[in-house]
Amino acid sequence: MKLETIISKIAQLEEIQTNPPVLVDVGASGALIPQWKNIAHFSICIAFDADDREFDFIEKESNDFKKLFVFNRIVTDKLENGKDEATFYLTNNPYCSSLLEPFDSKGEKMENYYFADYFEVEKQTTLKAITLNDALKQVEVPQIDWFKTDSQGIDLRLFTSLSKELQDKTIVAEFEPGFVDIYKGEDKIIDVLQELSKNSLFFLTEFDVKRVVQLSQTTFQRLYPTKVKQDAALNALRTVPAWSEMTYMNNLKTDKTPTKRDFILGWLFSTIQNHHDLAFNYATQAKEKLSKEELNDNLFHDLQNYSYDELENILASTKGAFQHFKYTVKKFLKG
Repeated sequence: MKLETIISKIAQLEEIQTNPPVLVDVGASGALIPQWKNIAHFSICIAFDADDREFDFIEKESNDFKKLFVFNRIVTDKLENGKDEATFYLTNNPYCSSLLEPFDSKGEKMENYYFADYFEVEKQTTLKAITLNDALKQVEVPQIDWFKTDSQGIDLRLFTSLSKELQDKTIVAEFEPGFVDIYKGEDKIIDVLQELSKNSLFFLTEFDVKRVVQLSQTTFQRLYPTKVKQDAALNALRTVPAWSEMTYMNNLKTDKTPTKRDFILGWLFSTIQNHHDLAFNYATQAKEKLSKEELNDNLFHDLQNYSYDELENILASTKGAFQHFKYTVKKFLKG
């Protein structure tokens, strides 16, 4: 059975029709996240994109999502003194702007990093702000299934600002914390690892380290004065870890029996991330935990079979590549 067929079948289920997947994107860039492409049409997306012209949430018409709510506010973990606004630091690179003040780009913590100038503060302003809990209440959405944030320094505190119940119901949680000191008081990689390790429901599935040249732009340009040399150097030089894209998933091994919907989304979210091993585990777990009535449509049998086939295909393609390599080497040795 093709994945498109399975996803179409999932989209028609009563559990999904009455309670669609909820995808939260903090620090939205405006583009549809590739992993969400095949599930967007039956999902609710809540995105945050601060704009100084409009400060309420709007339900936008969307060709991608079943429902799309966009909050034109800065997301914060808490509102100071009950005020619905917060100080915001606008930087040279707009994607580096943050609620947290960056360290001096010419100071000792930042001066030797190629990207230091990106974080130079151009302007300090005040923007309307909202907490995640308040945003969920306003759109009357009871849970988050996929939490994705790139908030420039406060990813962890945004997640932990959610109620414990909301955290524990989240299937996927994505963070982008840093290794190096960029923002004052930021949530760093060690903080995310320590905090999530306290919750036995979550396990780390991705840890993609992003790296940077440890030379200031001034030094870099002095060493490599032409654009050709600079482009070549950026590709050739050894780099150091700067931040990481981290993904956690919920193992659904909770005291309360997970629902059929939970297992469906666990399988679906794993599959669209190409984690067919995890998907197979979710389908197997569902067959062990759910009642006969919940399993009588044989859905999880189909899901388990799909995951098994994908795991076999991965092995077959690896073996095929190895056989081709052996053939090429033998042919080369024979001349």
